[in-house]
Amino acid sequence: MTNKSTVTRLAIILGSLASLGLASCGSEDSNSACPTIESGKLTIATGTPAFEPWVVGDAPETGEGFEAAVAYAVAGELGYTNENVVWVRTGFDEAIQPGAKNFDFNLQQYSITDERKATVSFSEPYYSTN
Repeated sequence: MTNKSTVTRLAIILGSLASLGLASCGSEDSNSACPTIESGKLTIATGTPAFEPWVVGDAPETGEGFEAAVAYAVAGELGYTNENVVWVRTGFDEAIQPGAKNFDFNLQQYSITDERKATVSFSEPYYSTN
């Protein structure tokens, strides 16, 4: 299996899981979606800079690199076209501090620790070095 097909398969799996997790935003009798920072757009945060192989060329909007591809796959599963994905940049401290954010979700390489879980909601990890 090539790296590209592995990334594509993982992106589809993660996108499917994300859509299941976010399905609770709407009720069974409505088509309402989760509220987003900007109506009709999905705002995704990544690091500054975003490193390879996670984001190729520090340009997440290209969809190249593991996390950039996953982000667009999740967006697609949630019903957003690539044109309706907005990218913002965050530093580590800003992303994990409590309080209002300028993004709907953050996709970066953070280690999940008990201390961080007390402040931030994490998804299931999609990459582990163990």
